[in-house]
Amino acid sequence: MQNLREVTRTGLVLGLVALACRLASVGKELLVAGAFGASSVTDAYWLAMLIPSIVSAVVLVGLRSAYLAVGPRSAASTHVTPARLAGSLLTSATLISLALLALLGFFRESVWTVLAAGSQQASVRANSALVLPAALLLAPIAVVGALTTILHAKRIFIMAQLTALLPTGCVVGAVLVGPRERGALLLLEALLLGTTLQAMALYALAYWRNAPVRWESNPSSPGCRLIWATALPLILLGGVSQLNIYVDRTMASSLELGKVAILSWSGLVRDLFTGTLMGSFLWVLLPHFAEHAAAGNRQQLVESCRKVLQYAAVLLLPGSALLIVCGPPILTHLAIGQFDRAAAGSLASCLAAYGLGLYADLAGAVLFQALLVLGRLRLLLVLGFVFSFVPNLVLNLLLIGPLQEVGLALSTAGVSYLVLLVYYRTLQTSLGSLESWRTAGVFLVALLSSAVMGAGARGVLVVFQAAFSNKTTGDLVGAIAGGCVGLLIYVGLLWILPGRELTHELLADVQARLRRAYSE
Repeated sequence: MQNLREVTRTGLVLGLVALACRLASVGKELLVAGAFGASSVTDAYWLAMLIPSIVSAVVLVGLRSAYLAVGPRSAASTHVTPARLAGSLLTSATLISLALLALLGFFRESVWTVLAAGSQQASVRANSALVLPAALLLAPIAVVGALTTILHAKRIFIMAQLTALLPTGCVVGAVLVGPRERGALLLLEALLLGTTLQAMALYALAYWRNAPVRWESNPSSPGCRLIWATALPLILLGGVSQLNIYVDRTMASSLELGKVAILSWSGLVRDLFTGTLMGSFLWVLLPHFAEHAAAGNRQQLVESCRKVLQYAAVLLLPGSALLIVCGPPILTHLAIGQFDRAAAGSLASCLAAYGLGLYADLAGAVLFQALLVLGRLRLLLVLGFVFSFVPNLVLNLLLIGPLQEVGLALSTAGVSYLVLLVYYRTLQTSLGSLESWRTAGVFLVALLSSAVMGAGARGVLVVFQAAFSNKTTGDLVGAIAGGCVGLLIYVGLLWILPGRELTHELLADVQARLRRAYSE
């Protein structure tokens, strides 16, 4: 059984590799933005991409989470071997993707009518032909997701993650040399080619690393039934979560041209944190939690959750402060080609709003994983609808008028904190004490220190902006200098304020690792 430090190290390694792949993906999106701008082409592309993204986030993530959650339990079973369980995951993901592909192909006109329901642009509403190529992405995405999960479970991380560069490379090549008059269709076709190549590469990697995966010949096998028994409630819960994204995109499409793309691009940059360093850590943490639950070691589960909540506060709250203060001055200068200064400023504002919820995103996801391995699936489904979908809809309606697309991003951040509080209370009821006062104390100290850090960084930024006659130079130099000064202020405050033992522990661990690396 892995201890939490080993899990953290593995998650960070995977996260850093995933971060490199995501940075390449962001570079790809900058190229797309420069080629097409925030226009009807990119709005149509992102609306079409809702099809694979929603199916992936709802169905495939549910299957992957179920596979990781039931893995430790199946290890003691005589009916389901690890190899058969892996084959069951691959078979289940492939069959459900093919079934959804057939359904979407048959109802493609109706599907596009729903996706583009709020759009004021006739050019966007006329793009129903995008549904089929977007639906075709489902099959290779399903295979990629299943194989990646299986390889990660076998501790094959880096090579598996690097295959994500293949779809990125294909889109870049298509934008550079392909006929741009094909618009969103060109992007979808390139993505389809790249994802298919990625699936083939992962399958070959499994054989190369002596971890071959075979499709389960019987879709009703014990392994498939075991996975689906856990996956179905997760799929329903994922559907509730994705309804929020659909509502956000639909409301954004009712605004002026390009706002769907702005919201999607800012969400993509946000995923550099939530989908890489955080997401990778969570995929490693889930089987760790499942092992504790299978062994009946609830006290260790409590300790793991408490540590993650405290460490996340110390590490992520200052990240939010820096993103809010220093992000917009940098991002507003990312105007490229058709992606003008106004669009860049709008993206920066959305990203700053999303940044408020970084801590809640990770902490809420960790507590969700703990409740998942405890089998509280029905309760999670009810909580997801009552405290996620409904509040998000209400906040969207309240904020979209005065704040436009930024209001939609703020709504997402606010709902993340509400869900975190509900999950925390639920887990405390299930497991007992999570040392609430100590955890709350660490959070408040980190929050106060982050606020002071943000104020200091803002002051330095303003000084440099006034010192340079060139606005671009003043913004960029001021943001970098402000970030550096802010970090020094933050570390200094954590060193002297109450609760500094946790900071000392963190710094001592980093120092010990550096010494070991230097001595080796």
